[in-house]
Amino acid sequence: MPIDRRQFKGTSIFVMVKEQIRMQFSEFKEFVDEVSTDLQLKVKKVDADYKTILESDPESEDLIFLIEDYRKYQEMHSKFLFNPMLLSIYGYFEIWLKKVCDYNHGKRFSNITVSDLAGQNYIERSRIYLEKVAEISLDDLTEEWTRIKQIQNIRNLIAHNFSNVIKNSARPVNEQSFFQLLKNEQYIYLDEQFGDFYIEDKRFIHDVVDLMQKYLFGVIDKVAQIQVKAKNTTLPYDMGKWGIEKTEALLLEVISGLEILDNYEKRDDEHRLEDTLFNVRNLIGEMSWNLTKMYSFFTNGKWGKKDKDLIVIERKEGLEKLKKYYTNKHN
Repeated sequence: MPIDRRQFKGTSIFVMVKEQIRMQFSEFKEFVDEVSTDLQLKVKKVDADYKTILESDPESEDLIFLIEDYRKYQEMHSKFLFNPMLLSIYGYFEIWLKKVCDYNHGKRFSNITVSDLAGQNYIERSRIYLEKVAEISLDDLTEEWTRIKQIQNIRNLIAHNFSNVIKNSARPVNEQSFFQLLKNEQYIYLDEQFGDFYIEDKRFIHDVVDLMQKYLFGVIDKVAQIQVKAKNTTLPYDMGKWGIEKTEALLLEVISGLEILDNYEKRDDEHRLEDTLFNVRNLIGEMSWNLTKMYSFFTNGKWGKKDKDLIVIERKEGLEKLKKYYTNKHN
């Protein structure tokens, strides 16, 4: 029997997305580790050369060059490596957060997209989409979100303020908005006189990668579990389970109809046609009962016990009466 691929359709895209994210974030870590190791080796070599020359010739001009090399490897290369790396990771996080929302929109649960919402950036808009449009709770990710907002502020200072904490020149460095945030960062160096800062340790990048991967995976797991919510203006709570119940009942009635036809073919007595027609008519009446209930729900109509009779007895004319009745009930 061929495999019905639809049974994997609801989750496969999210499984693949998580794997893509995991692989990309692993590559970020591997790159940072590789370059960081190279820098550390250079720093150790410069330090060893400096000590050797200092012992043999304390007045050597080479010491000045070694001090500059040490500063270059210890400070400048870290600044040019880790600060831009944070921008790349943040951008990747922002792209995937929006993509997850777009995948949810692709299910056609709502016509609203992330781009339709107000917000300073796609991270803010995506969160609004997840909470207001997708209607999922992010309460258990509050701690991660708070930290992501801090990372966002650091990222913005790097991208838009030349890696400097001073945004209001009229105020001293220690009174700038994010001075305390940066000062408290274990792996960030902050010049408390001039406001410049840089990420000096790869562990900061590792922590950010782990944080953003955890948040994305948490969101993906929630979005993957979203099911259709059935509501109308008179029943504003989720009627999804009721809809499943009714459609399942209709499917069972279809199965009953097929069994009636099967029984007809098996019988050869003189009453088989009469019995089959009688059973089919009764079955159609039962199906009309459930179908008119569902039709009234989706049209905000007020269903009545006799509504099925309009279909069974009056056929198309009965349907037109139902349409007018359900549509005009508020008029």
